[in-house]
Amino acid sequence: MRMKVGSVIKKHIEELENRDFDACKSDYGKLLIIGGSVGMAGAAYLSGYAAYRAGIGMVRYYGPEENRAILQMLLPEAMYSVSIQPEKSSGVRACLADDIKWADYIICGPGLSRSPQAKCVLKELLSTDLRDKKSVLLDADALNIISEEGYDLGSEGVFFYEKEKTNLIITPHVGEMKRLTGLSIEEIKAKPKTAALDYAVKHHCIVVLKDSVTYVATPGGDVTVIESGSSALSKAGSGDVLTGIITGTVAMLHGNTEDGAVIGTHLHGLSGTLAGEQLGEHCVLARNIVEALPDALDIIGER
Repeated sequence: MRMKVGSVIKKHIEELENRDFDACKSDYGKLLIIGGSVGMAGAAYLSGYAAYRAGIGMVRYYGPEENRAILQMLLPEAMYSVSIQPEKSSGVRACLADDIKWADYIICGPGLSRSPQAKCVLKELLSTDLRDKKSVLLDADALNIISEEGYDLGSEGVFFYEKEKTNLIITPHVGEMKRLTGLSIEEIKAKPKTAALDYAVKHHCIVVLKDSVTYVATPGGDVTVIESGSSALSKAGSGDVLTGIITGTVAMLHGNTEDGAVIGTHLHGLSGTLAGEQLGEHCVLARNIVEALPDALDIIGER
């Protein structure tokens, strides 16, 4: 069934416009971001920055020591856990397990790399029972490692919590979708709705298939077409911002992954369009998408 963005927004207008008066930071969720390899701290930063702006209550990073100072200067509101080298596998398990236990929400992938360390960390994550998490979002190199290592998300059995509901969200662009599915880019572009929906149903996850028009498909068979974006989004870091906005929006909706993915993706596109109008589409940086988010929220609140 094809869903309309406006009807999804209308269902949640109160949550989008008003923060709970009696809430504390943990009521809006604790987010763990696993990413940001050496030289890629910016990807992790953009995800955390966007998540905070979109409504998440707390952010903790899990990454290399080299990124600690960078990220704590860029985003002092966030905490930082230093990852353990893969040769110390027991340390990886202990450190990551503590952070996973702490988190309500998880993002894995922005700037992660495909290094042995990254593969070790993702393996630990996917072998953990994550059914109590409100959302787990996999993007970028997490998806590339899944493709390389042949992980079958549908067989892991740790993400879903109801037959047609899921707490797992993946956000592939067309190239990543090609690697995940084995389809050619031409086949995906010819039938993007089918590609997204087939994967969502088979692997019991929400698929946000990113392109000039984005398709959000759910395991229950719903597909929402997102057309709010513009070419201003075609900049490095835009996808990292999307992961944060989606997760922050899911937190605003108190864990509703399906509607949060739809509204978050729409907000990301709308924010990019507004940033392009303000700065010119050639001049938009990924951080400008985040900075336009308050205006985007104001606009959807006027519906």
